[in-house]
Amino acid sequence: MKLGMVVAVALLCGITTAFAADPVVVLRFQAKVDGRAVSTVEFYNCEIDPNRKLADCPQYVLVDGRRINAPERILARLDNIRRSFSYDSQSGGIRPPAAAGPMCLLGGPAEGAVLEARYLTYDQSYRIAANEMKPVFGVAYNCLFKELYAPVQANAREDARAALEILGTLRDFPPSSSGR
Repeated sequence: MKLGMVVAVALLCGITTAFAADPVVVLRFQAKVDGRAVSTVEFYNCEIDPNRKLADCPQYVLVDGRRINAPERILARLDNIRRSFSYDSQSGGIRPPAAAGPMCLLGGPAEGAVLEARYLTYDQSYRIAANEMKPVFGVAYNCLFKELYAPVQANAREDARAALEILGTLRDFPPSSSGR
């Protein structure tokens, strides 16, 4: 009887983070050549809202579908910095790539990387109304690459760049012994 009362009070108070959900992709790095992903690094978390933390949430990284042994401090840093570019009030919005840019006479394929984040839309009650994986930052490895997304706010751009670089570095980690 007492347990039922505790659960009822918790639900009435909005305390719903006691149980972890299945992990979902919240950040994705893609190295691209001519618009095609040649390498993918995904960061998984149980909570899509970067403002909430779950103690029993297994966070992990997959590199091209294989789990790696990423240090907990790196996972915590990724989880922390994704807040600044995961929704409009922090990022200021995401600038799409420019329709036209300077002419590039380089031969060969367009090469670069794109960071996608689980981007959140809130309703007027400050609850998550929608979420989707959305490109939030791009970096060109040569002048042909044009997928140059960027958050409007400077601090969000810095954090998105940091996340892209961290995930790009994790791409070089060996797979864990369990493989998945």
